[in-house]
Amino acid sequence: MKISTAITQEQLARTEHALSVKERPQNNSRAKSYTTRIQFVSELAMEKAGVEVDAVEEKPITEELTASGEISYNQTLMAHLSSRLPGTVWRVSKEVGNPVKKGEILALIDAADLGKAKANLLQAIVQFNLRKANYERLHGLEDSVAGRVILEAKSALSTAQVEMLGAQQALANLGISVDLDPLSTLSERDITQRLQFAGLPRSLVETLDQGTATTNLLPIAAPFDGVILERDVVSGEVVDLQKTLFAIADPRIMWLNLRVPQEDAQYLRMGQPVRFQADGVKTETTGKIAWISTSIDEKTRTIEVRAVLDNEAGLLRAHAFGKGRIVLREEPKAVVIPNEAIHSDGLSNLVFVRDKNFFTEGSPKFFHIREVRPGATFGEATEIIAGLLPGEVIATKGSGALLAQLQKSSLGAGCCGND
Repeated sequence: MKISTAITQEQLARTEHALSVKERPQNNSRAKSYTTRIQFVSELAMEKAGVEVDAVEEKPITEELTASGEISYNQTLMAHLSSRLPGTVWRVSKEVGNPVKKGEILALIDAADLGKAKANLLQAIVQFNLRKANYERLHGLEDSVAGRVILEAKSALSTAQVEMLGAQQALANLGISVDLDPLSTLSERDITQRLQFAGLPRSLVETLDQGTATTNLLPIAAPFDGVILERDVVSGEVVDLQKTLFAIADPRIMWLNLRVPQEDAQYLRMGQPVRFQADGVKTETTGKIAWISTSIDEKTRTIEVRAVLDNEAGLLRAHAFGKGRIVLREEPKAVVIPNEAIHSDGLSNLVFVRDKNFFTEGSPKFFHIREVRPGATFGEATEIIAGLLPGEVIATKGSGALLAQLQKSSLGAGCCGND
């Protein structure tokens, strides 16, 4: 491998990024080990000392925090549905596990109060039409009718309009929208027919007997696309406003709730990538941090973090446990060396770098002492964010012998191996 002779802007940027993400070990400015060299009298002496070498390479790495996690439904896409009026269950259309679309009817409730609300609207429309017709008739007779009479008719029309709009709003509060404009020109009989199944989709109305079906049918509709999680209702059952009839959720987007140790909270940021693997599942699911708690759990001393995960594939299940990984940074070309190559003299982190002229005939067999700054650790390897360049050759296995020699030298006990 070709040895780099200069630090590139890319390498400087990588170092700055690593330092900005997390605190890193620092070397003591009083350390002077880097001024020392360890010399072998020959290559054979190095081999006898058990020292092996390897070239410094660049490898992709991912620095991350790990935490245990649990999957839950997205609470913004989960609903527990009840009837808005007391009544008797007339029909149930969906079972547990059935997928539903927004607006799809799950059940129908025979609610007498709904019939009353429709009757009130019918009466209000009829009264409005009568008052409107009377006012328009009097308005055309201004020359022969007292102004007071016209004002009274106008006031009565305004009152009728308010009552009609109030009756319309009462139905809207029950989830039934009624457009008044098309009804204003209809007869009382036609208005009654229009209101009979107001709020029900046409496909459902076509299955009903308009001659015998009640006008009291209140629909329980899905508020969004999802799946039926729970059903606690049967036909003929009497229900009230407190009884939960259905639970529905959209499982395409799930929440991952992670418990991060308190000491790692300083590294958390909104939007950080998260990778999660549920127990017993081989595939990872990805998402991003959407919420970081502002409090610490008093018992576990952890911080709750929530990530939003895409579950279009349907691999995630609510209440599943697993391991989450919060990605702090990803480096496609990081300097990584074996842990056994890094040593400490009590003041600095050191690596032994073989002299570039090591194999030149007649040249001394030197190893230079190089201060390095470690970054993230990955099992048996550690990232070096400063102090080494790709292509340099370092002592790896057996490099403890060089450290021992360095310590002897610092005590004045001499140096070097021999044949």
